[in-house]
Amino acid sequence: MPWIEQSSIEKLKQQINIIDVVSAVVSLKRAGSQYRGLSPFSNEKTPSFFVNPGKNVFFCYSSGQGGDSVRFVQLYEKLNYYEALEALADRFQIHLEYEKNKKGVAESRSLRRELLDIHDLACQFYYQYFKADNSVSDSVRSYWQNDRKFSLEIADDYKIGLSPVESGKLIDILTKKKFSFQSLKKCGLLLYFDNESNPRKCKERFCGRLMIPIRDIQGQVIAFTARKIDKITPAKGASSDAKYINSPETPLFHKSGLVFNIDRARHHVDENTPFIMVEGQLDAIRCWANGIKSAIAPQGTAITEDQLILLKRYSSRIKCLMDGDSAGIKAAMRLLPLALQIGHELQIIQLPAGADPDLWILQNGSSSIDKLEKNSLSPVKFAIKSYFPDPTKTPSPQELSDAVTKIFELVTVCESSVARDAYLKEAVNLLRLNETAVQTDFKRFVNQKKRRNSFSQTASKIEIDQEKTMGRLTTAEFDLLYLLLQNDDLIVSISEVVDVEWINSGNIHGKLLRRIIVEKREGLWQGINKIDTLLENDEEQNCIYSMLTEDREFENPVKMANNCIKRIVEEYANKRIKEIDNIVANLPNPSPDFKKLMNELKELRKLKKISLVVNSK
Repeated sequence: MPWIEQSSIEKLKQQINIIDVVSAVVSLKRAGSQYRGLSPFSNEKTPSFFVNPGKNVFFCYSSGQGGDSVRFVQLYEKLNYYEALEALADRFQIHLEYEKNKKGVAESRSLRRELLDIHDLACQFYYQYFKADNSVSDSVRSYWQNDRKFSLEIADDYKIGLSPVESGKLIDILTKKKFSFQSLKKCGLLLYFDNESNPRKCKERFCGRLMIPIRDIQGQVIAFTARKIDKITPAKGASSDAKYINSPETPLFHKSGLVFNIDRARHHVDENTPFIMVEGQLDAIRCWANGIKSAIAPQGTAITEDQLILLKRYSSRIKCLMDGDSAGIKAAMRLLPLALQIGHELQIIQLPAGADPDLWILQNGSSSIDKLEKNSLSPVKFAIKSYFPDPTKTPSPQELSDAVTKIFELVTVCESSVARDAYLKEAVNLLRLNETAVQTDFKRFVNQKKRRNSFSQTASKIEIDQEKTMGRLTTAEFDLLYLLLQNDDLIVSISEVVDVEWINSGNIHGKLLRRIIVEKREGLWQGINKIDTLLENDEEQNCIYSMLTEDREFENPVKMANNCIKRIVEEYANKRIKEIDNIVANLPNPSPDFKKLMNELKELRKLKKISLVVNSK
């Protein structure tokens, strides 16, 4: 792992505003002097994630995680410390200096950085080949413009590419750039035998295909979807017949947690503009090209829970524009329970049979979607329509009972009682049933479901309210540590007055308080901004950053500090006096230790009476 110069790290942290980092993945709203949003680390309905821009820190009460900008990127993108630094430096165009090895040569970039560079280079290579002046490129551009009816401007915008028919050209470029063979093996763009050690003996995964870059939420290329082109894609290889093939899972690309076009669409959703979910990537590109800027498409064959949680960080509203065939209906039915469970407000816009969003918008324009939206279906209405596709046929009592049971299964995943009741009433009205009978059956269904499970459903997470957290009972060590973190100028006088032996280091707050005071006394204290150097593990880091994001105010911090010190001294003295009393009670008579212990008792009682005063310096 390359080591980055400490001065370079400090420069990066000073230049980056944590709001700019976090707001890329969390929709933040001001809450006093802080900002608040839904946790990016868990699925929640009440925001418990706080960012303090003044201190450049965050804390998530639902997960107990906290830290600075680097820590946030570590947690959210699952990177190590140095990879997170590189990611931020790249994102904000900050140059990093690497430490030199024994030979005086700067260390190489991390694996993640290499993989991103490889994909960026591959994207540019494929794009340039798509634009090149040769017969193959001409044919693919013709397919793009004449067959798919997309403009070259959209190809430029998305950096649509073309992989050469013959393998080898991309490998030549990558090897000349001296990427490590480890990164070439893990990038997903090459095929190789496990024991291969020569990159030039690898084969390129994608040959003669239209290349659609897949980007992460920051807009960085991390994978590709490759579309087969008739008469150009080679008729050989295990996947030669597949219309689409995708990059495999790599350290960068995990399709179950990524949504295509999210890097663009997230900027265009708000209270009045929901996500428009379509099935495929070209559907999403067609929407974008026609002004539907909030269009996204799930990666993979079906939407996943992780993908829906990602979307909810930006909007809880989704309008699903589904293909009008049976596959589209099945996809929507798989989506319904997941979306309701996570708390999305979902509407289904069903296209006519045989239509898909790409072709429909191409032929009818984006305004036609507005007309279809007027007949959009709620989850319950769509489900009932799928159960009874023939409106002229009257369902039997058993068919009605079976349909109601399926509706029960669907609505029980909703955490909101209000939503459940609303969906049940909608089902009653649509199926023309007796509401009392349906409510009775629903209660019986819920009770039976509970009995069927050997364990009751996982209790809902306690939604932590910051104001309640502020009112918790605290120790003297906690309060004094908090004061130090909020008032760096108090550390001088506190370190002069407080003996570290008095501090109860049996709890994490006392342990950290003691460490700070020792650092100050030894002349090693670098200030609150560099407290990370003192923290030894995640528990300590989360403890410190939870305090830094709190916003308690004290009318008189110096008075509060003196009260804390008094409590610490009293607790220490009382504990030690009790220990000495027990020792004296068991001493032999006479004992050489008796006088020494009596003197210590005298000093302890005197200590309790001394007024130890700190002043603001």
